Amino acid sequence: LTGATGAAGAQGFQGTAGAAGATGLTGATGAAGAAGPQGFQGNAGAIGLTGATGAQGFQGTAGASGATGAAGAAGPQGVQGAAGATGLTGATGATGATGLAGAPGAAGPQGSHGTPGAAGAQGLTGAIGPQGNLLSGYQIVSNSSVSDPNTPKTVTVSCPAGKTLVGGGANIISGGNSNLALQTSFPLSATQWSATAVETDGVATNWSVTAYAICVTP
Repeated sequence: LTGATGAAGAQGFQGTAGAAGATGLTGATGAAGAAGPQGFQGNAGAIGLTGATGAQGFQGTAGASGATGAAGAAGPQGVQGAAGATGLTGATGATGATGLAGAPGAAGPQGSHGTPGAAGAQGLTGAIGPQGNLLSGYQIVSNSSVSDPNTPKTVTVSCPAGKTLVGGGANIISGGNSNLALQTSFPLSATQWSATAVETDGVATNWSVTAYAICVTP
């Protein structure tokens, strides 16, 4: 049986460690004795072997979201994509307002002479005029154009000085060309008669026109 605990003796010197004895049977736990004074610290023991890895712990609660980071620098320009398909044709727009009238164009060139028309029907005979005064200094004068293939040709004849025109006419010298026509024959003034003739078929032959004036002394 375990006896009562005696009073603590003085601290003895640490003896040499004896060999470990065999482990005895575990006795009944005695009453706790008073705590002895702190002994000297023993030498550090050798580092023990690393223990086996423990089981995976439970996942911790998610932490709060961090602050938004600063915007990164712009990336390089991407490669241009292929052209898209042509879109459908849009509806026709409304007709615009009529624009302002343009300025008149320049006059066109002189047209060629037309073919002379057919001779008109004979007019009715006019009434007989009153008896005129006897004319004095009666004279017929003439003037001819040059004779060549050019068309048209115009010629004018004048009464001599001091005489007045009372009539006139014209004649074509054809040179064998029947495709000629007298276009005009009229008094140009009180002392002049004028005549114009044209070629109607373009045949290059020489021809001329002559104008006549009937003159009297007033």
